Amino acid sequence: MQVITKCGRCGRPCSKNRPYGAGCQRRVNRAAQVLERSGKPLALKVAAALRAGNVSVVKPGKVWRIVGRTGEYLCAPNTCTCPGATYKPTANSCYHSWVAAILAVK
Repeated sequence: MQVITKCGRCGRPCSKNRPYGAGCQRRVNRAAQVLERSGKPLALKVAAALRAGNVSVVKPGKVWRIVGRTGEYLCAPNTCTCPGATYKPTANSCYHSWVAAILAVK
């Protein structure tokens, strides 16, 4: 039995039990590879979050629900509802908003 899920990037239905559809999976993998090559701690965290796929679409291309270490957060490319981003709401200060920014790229 196939489980119909939604792609974590675009919100379209996926026929396989994966976090992203086929086209989106290729884009996410390429972005994660580039981030991993940089070797920077924040970039590695973002790459791991992208590959884990703990993402669901709230508004396609604009807002995502991302599961973090301490809970679920609503994230957009420029802000997030996590405690780390509340002090600098528009400064991309957390990795959740970085993940949202990468997923928002068309």
